Amino acid sequence: MDKNQAMIFRYDNAPRHAEVSTFPHHKHEGDDIKESPEIILYQALLEIAQRQR
Repeated sequence: MDKNQAMIFRYDNAPRHAEVSTFPHHKHEGDDIKESPEIILYQALLEIAQRQR
């Protein structure tokens, strides 16, 4: 989330969005739903660090 508490991105594995090829794994970026393989915490933390640079 950004400083205004708006979501930047989140990874999700809830069984929704069956149209995504990586179902049930997917990523929310704003209003977009994107394909995403299953990730581990370290990968999410790296993405956060890269976005802060």
